Amino acid sequence: MLLIATGAPFLLFVQFIFQEGAMIPRQSVIASTAFLALLSLTSATSCSPSPGSDEVSPGGTYRGSGDHRGGKIIDRVAKPVPIEQYIISSRQWKTLTDAEYLLRTRCADHFGVDYKNKPPKISTGQTITDYRYGVIDPTYAAKYGYRTPVARESKLIEADIKRQDELYRNLPDNVFLVLHGATREEIESNVKNPKRRDYKGKEIPKAGCNGEARRKIYGSSVASDSQVANNINIKSYTASMQDRQVQVVFSKWSSCMKGRGYDYKVPRDADNDRRWMVGEATAVEKETAKADSECKLKFNVTGVWNKVDVANQEKLIREHSEEMTAAKNRIKYWIARANLELAKE
Repeated sequence: MLLIATGAPFLLFVQFIFQEGAMIPRQSVIASTAFLALLSLTSATSCSPSPGSDEVSPGGTYRGSGDHRGGKIIDRVAKPVPIEQYIISSRQWKTLTDAEYLLRTRCADHFGVDYKNKPPKISTGQTITDYRYGVIDPTYAAKYGYRTPVARESKLIEADIKRQDELYRNLPDNVFLVLHGATREEIESNVKNPKRRDYKGKEIPKAGCNGEARRKIYGSSVASDSQVANNINIKSYTASMQDRQVQVVFSKWSSCMKGRGYDYKVPRDADNDRRWMVGEATAVEKETAKADSECKLKFNVTGVWNKVDVANQEKLIREHSEEMTAAKNRIKYWIARANLELAKE
């Protein structure tokens, strides 16, 4: 889901997926590869809030409950989509991030440099399944519009980005060297093989304390999701929108919305309306989202859509069973190593 790297300011963002003409709702997915630069976003993929939190029930899908009533989803999708088990969740990324931070600080302490930078905030407010099909709870929609828990935390995340960026820029040269195993100039010039260095008579590990921390958790692997798993996540969603059954309920949903004064062809068009891109949720957004969710419920749009999406995923997972098994085992291995390090604290 996320990518851990080093050598640039700490940046966190939610990646919105645009591929093959399909866009998973921008506020609906904790996307894969959500951390672009240094330290582990995400969409995407975490747990949604408990049903009683924030005075309203979750507005999209929720793994802990949900009433299907013979296939009709009337409040939430109860069961996570199959691909979730092959993509690192935001809770798992928090475990990995915390372990990396602990290992870096231990390493820095070994060299006697002062590095106590807190790891970046990671929202654990939703999963790949949550809000995958947009907002479907009218009560939530009336209060928050299309703003998912992660979207509502965006200001806090942005503030943390700025904090991480400022800390990176202001790292003393000696701390930077120990953390990266290279000078700032070498990193910014993208020197591929900087010469190994000592600090106060102690040899700095390859790629510094950052590199050592990553190797202890991930070995020689790159800390990211399986590309095959990411592709399945996107392809199943894209294909589901082209399915005849789904298009039929989309058409009914569109007619329902038009009857209430809204002109959208498919649900993602409402979710991704540019008017909702900035600022706080307006009364118009909330009214639109409420109408959207009510029209979805009227024609069981989410139930039909989810059924097709899941079937697509299951087929693709079977076709790539070896890669999927490897992806799941790799995640388990990383988490086990991270927990081992955290247990030493």
